Amino acid sequence: MKKLFDTVIKSNIQVAENIFKLEIFSQELSEIASAGQFVQVKLSDEFTLRRPLGIASAKNGVVKIFYRLVGRGTKFLSTKKSGEHLNILGALGNGFNINIAEKILLVGGGMGIAPLLSVAEKISAVDILMGGKTYGEINFWIKEFKSEVGKIYITTDDGSKGSKGFVTTLLPEVLEYDNYAAIYTCGPEIMMRGVAQIAAENDLPCYVSFERRMACGLGACLSCSIDTSNGRKKVCKDGPVFDAYEVFPLKPKKIESNFSFLKDKPEFKIFADDCIEAELSFERSPNSCVKLVRTAMEACVKWLYDNDKKFFTNTNSSDKLFTLISSSSFAVAVGKNLLKKIHHCRISGNKAIHNEKNFNYEEGIKCLICLFEFVQWIDRNYGKNYQPRTFEIEKIPN
Repeated sequence: MKKLFDTVIKSNIQVAENIFKLEIFSQELSEIASAGQFVQVKLSDEFTLRRPLGIASAKNGVVKIFYRLVGRGTKFLSTKKSGEHLNILGALGNGFNINIAEKILLVGGGMGIAPLLSVAEKISAVDILMGGKTYGEINFWIKEFKSEVGKIYITTDDGSKGSKGFVTTLLPEVLEYDNYAAIYTCGPEIMMRGVAQIAAENDLPCYVSFERRMACGLGACLSCSIDTSNGRKKVCKDGPVFDAYEVFPLKPKKIESNFSFLKDKPEFKIFADDCIEAELSFERSPNSCVKLVRTAMEACVKWLYDNDKKFFTNTNSSDKLFTLISSSSFAVAVGKNLLKKIHHCRISGNKAIHNEKNFNYEEGIKCLICLFEFVQWIDRNYGKNYQPRTFEIEKIPN
C-alpha cells in the first residue's frame, strides 16, 4: 500500500558527523510501513526528483529516518525545522520477513544499519552485528538499538569501539556464540557479498537490502535495475530486500575435513558438526580452533555417557567435562594415553576461553590430532563399518 502523505516534522537533528535523524508525525504511514521499506521525499519545487530514504522506525504515529549529507538535496533537507511540512510517498518496496519465531542476526554497515532498526522493533529474538569507521559513527546506533535487541556486537575500522576491522571479520566468531535461523543484512555491496558468503558457508538463509539511486521509486524508470539469477529486477519494486543467493551467485564452501566421515555415520550426528567446525575454524585462528576443540570434546564425552551404561555412576550427575572425564569408569575405558590427550584439550580450551590465551600453530594442530584420536577411538568401539584413518595435516584450512 502506498499513499501520498502531508507530514509534519517532529525533529530533524544531527546525530554524528554529516548524519541526521529525521522524525515525522504520520499515524497512517507508521501503521502501513513494513520493516525494510522506504519512502520518496519531496524536498521542494526547486528539486525535480524526490529523494529515496529508508524507514528506520515506524511506531506510535512517528516515522524515523536517518540520512547522510551527500549532496544538494540532503543538505537542503537538513535545514528543515520542527513544525515544517514534508510531502512523502510511501511505503514503497518489499521488506524483510518479520513473521519468524526463531532468532535472527542482523548485520549492518554504515547507513545500512538504518533499515535493520525497523526489523529489530518487530522481531522479539534478534541480535545485531554493526560496523562503522569510527566510534563517533557507531555510537548513536548503539543507543537506538539498545532496547530493541539482545546482544550488540561492534566493529570499527580504527578500533575505537568494539573489535578492530570489518563485520565480516567478526561474523564467523559471532555465529559460534548462538544458533541463528537467518541473517538479515544491509550496507555497502561488498560487505553484503562477504556476509552472504559466510552465511552460505554456514548453511544459513541470508537476505540483503540493496541501496540504489532511483528516480520514480515505483518501477517505471528502470534506473535502479540489477542483475539476479532470475533476470533483471528493480530494487524499488522487487526489492529492496532480496534473497542473497539470488543476487550473489555463491555456493556453500565444500567441507573437506579429517572429521567429514562422521557425516556419514548417523550414530555420531550429535557431535559431527562440532568436530568439523573445530577444524574449519583453524582458518580464522589457532585460538578459535582450540576453543572449539574443547566444545567438540565435551560433545563426544557426553555422547559416551548417553550411549554406554558402564559410564553411569552415582557421581556422574554433573555434565561438567572435568567431572565426566575424571571418573574411574572413563579412565579405565579410554586408557591412560588417550585420557592424557583428552585432558590436554580440556586444559588448553579452558585457557583459550577463560584466560584468552593465544595459541600458536603447533598447539592448534596438537589439539586437533588429540580430538581426532578420541573420535577414532569412539568409532572403533561404537561405530558401524569402522575403518582406520590417519590425520592429514594438509586438510587443515590455512
